[in-house]
Formats: sequence, structure tokens, C-alpha cells
Amino acid sequence: MKGATAKRERNRAEMRQSILDASHEIVARGGIEALTIRGIAKDLGYSAGAIYDYFDSKEDIVHCLYFEGSGGLAAVMDQCCQDADEDSDVFTMLETLAFAYRHHSLAHSEMYRLVFGVLKQPNPEESDLDEFSLGGLDTLLKIVQRGIDRGDLMDVPAMVIATSAWTAVHGFTSLEVSEHFRSLESAGVQGLTQGETTDALFLSCVQAILRAWATPQGLQKLGN
Repeated sequence: MKGATAKRERNRAEMRQSILDASHEIVARGGIEALTIRGIAKDLGYSAGAIYDYFDSKEDIVHCLYFEGSGGLAAVMDQCCQDADEDSDVFTMLETLAFAYRHHSLAHSEMYRLVFGVLKQPNPEESDLDEFSLGGLDTLLKIVQRGIDRGDLMDVPAMVIATSAWTAVHGFTSLEVSEHFRSLESAGVQGLTQGETTDALFLSCVQAILRAWATPQGLQKLGN
């Protein structure tokens, strides 16, 4: 029975991945507007009803496309840590994670708007996944905890620091995705028109959050 159960779970996981692969190809061809349950089913040679056996809705599929897989946000964030040395400066790693989050959001702006503008986040207890993805938050927590353990960040729960960093980065990114900064630049706001790019503005905002949570030891490293 255990073998049969494992096979069923494996087949289910493979089918879910096939649906996500087909969805990714549809979005690549025609944008998020082209993605429909009927279109996915047609590409796979299945009925639309069969797709609902694996995903509750089109929005559920979009959520998985944005966060999961080798090109999803969680994998992108995790890769940043894998590429860094264990002894890497925590503040540099946190800045790298922030820029990775922003870059992924801008590169998938249509899905970003849908995921964060409409969708309710899935309940881990109801997820089909063996390991529920926190969309990169787990990676951020790991690096924050490393900073606390090293004495570079204040000794408070890692979730407190991670949440404040996430909300700041997400807020900036949301404004940029909605092109608010372009409006400010067009209006001639001082700073943006004097050579300060949005990259530099973003970095300043990230560093401000890091300084707020840095210990005296950490502030010395940030100053270098």
C-alpha cells in the first residue's frame, strides 16, 4: 500500500508540474491575459475539469507560477544564499535578497499585480506540496537569524526584523511596479531628476531599514 500511495503522489506531482509548465508557456506566448483553464487543458489534451482536480482556480495556478519552481521567487531567493559564502557579510546578503525580490517582481509584473492585488495566500495545511513554500520568507528569516547570532542585528525575534524588511521592500516594489516613481520623475521631484536612479533610491531605503535594526557592531560594518 505504501508503494501504491507513493506512486499516486508522484503521479500527482508530475501532473501538477505539467500543468504549471503548460501555463508558463501560455504566459510566455500571450501574457497573463491569455492564461485560461480551457487553454491549459487544450495544450495538455485534457478536459478542463481534469485541471480542477489539481488546482482550484486560474489564480491558484498563477500563485504557484510566481512562487514555485526553478524560476519562482522562493528558488530565486534561495539561490542568492547558495551563491554566497557562509562567511559572507550579512548586510550584503540582505541587500542582495532585497534586490532579487525587486527584480523578480519587475520581471513578472503582471503576475505580481494579480498575486498581491487579488489573491488570498494559500493555507499551508491545505497545500498539495510536500514542503509548503513561504515564497522566500524562510530564506530571509535564515539570514536575519544569522545576523542576530553574529551580533550584527538586534537580539529580537527574527520574524520581527524580517517582516519590517519585507514590508519596506514590498512597498517600494509595489510603487515601482505601478509606475509611481515614473510619475514622480516626470513631475520633476528633486533627487530623481538630479541623477539619483531608482536603484540608488531602493538601496537607500533598504539600508535605512538595516541601520534601524543594526547593533553598534553592525553599524560599523554598514559604514564600511
